[in-house]
Amino acid sequence: SGFKDFPAVHPDLDIVEAEDQITHKVFLNSDDLDPEQHLDVFHLDEEFEENEKRWSLIRREILGGDSDDDSSSSSDSDSDSDSDSSDSDSEEESAIVPHDAHQGGETEQSQQPIQDYSEKDLITLRRTIYLTIMSSASHEECAHKLLKIDIREGQEIELCAMVLECCSQERTYAQFYGLL
Repeated sequence: SGFKDFPAVHPDLDIVEAEDQITHKVFLNSDDLDPEQHLDVFHLDEEFEENEKRWSLIRREILGGDSDDDSSSSSDSDSDSDSDSSDSDSEEESAIVPHDAHQGGETEQSQQPIQDYSEKDLITLRRTIYLTIMSSASHEECAHKLLKIDIREGQEIELCAMVLECCSQERTYAQFYGLL
């Protein structure tokens, strides 16, 4: 029939001989398959602490002497990280204070301006412009609403870009954008 013309494996790609191929056949309905249902029930390990110590020794032998037991040191590392973070906070605060403040007793800290590199305000502006355009009933209402948006200096080009992007997303010509 029609399947002769379309073999499952192209002869040029069949580079492993049938005798050399290793295949595994698993029958899910055979009686030899053990579902191990006893693993579905939780059994309390009475010697948990001892077993954890043994595994930590084995882990140290395999990975080297530097590795610590994660389960026992996690609570210690949390408290250490809290004290480390408080130490780093005090270091950061001292880094903000000018050199003269340490000597002369000036109590006011100088703050460096924070620069936002995530452009969250730009994304918010673009969302506001898009929602304004899409929610307007007429081009006049849209223009009036867009003029009321507080756009900072240097972001005016985003308004033009958003109008063009909205226009380009339309399937056919919309006079709304032409009048806008």
